[in-house]
Amino acid sequence: MRDYFERHLRKEGEQTKAALRARMETLVASEGVRLALSGTGAPDFRSLQNEGKIVLVNCSGPTITRGVRLLLQGLVLSDIRQSIFARPNNPAVTYLWFADEAQNFFLTRQQQENMTDVLTMARSFGSFFYFLCQNLSTAVPDARILEQLHTQYPLVAHAPGHASGCAVLAAGAAGDGKARSPRAASLPRTDHIFR
Repeated sequence: MRDYFERHLRKEGEQTKAALRARMETLVASEGVRLALSGTGAPDFRSLQNEGKIVLVNCSGPTITRGVRLLLQGLVLSDIRQSIFARPNNPAVTYLWFADEAQNFFLTRQQQENMTDVLTMARSFGSFFYFLCQNLSTAVPDARILEQLHTQYPLVAHAPGHASGCAVLAAGAAGDGKARSPRAASLPRTDHIFR
């Protein structure tokens, strides 16, 4: 990228330069984004997981456009996926990521591919996810990924907003209407949040 801006950008036409300038200005128009991108380094998610540190990431806000939010989410999700697979198998620290508004992690094809990798392989590296959303079936548009969620993550917390969403809750309730208690030993440690 540095090579492109130092050498090749000069050869581009004025329209291309103006279009690129407009897109870059959109990216850094928000003060929060400007501050986030002005850091001298990036967080090392692998080390943070291995050390059991709390991580809070927020990619949205009142001054961040949808396009910039999607770009930031894609970058963060890609970094998290790479950091998970850089951890040793069966690490000493089990790590739990909370994904609030989980439907936002399945919007683009690239995000879906990253989430598929995470859903199918992250447990081997001691990383687990807890997806929070109002309706799981509408949050995940791809039926294959939805099936993986149900297969890989049998315990689903779901706060239905309408009657059809309650069907998910019925599967986890006993005949007497009381929720079944999951085995405590099967739940990973709750420490970290990704939003």
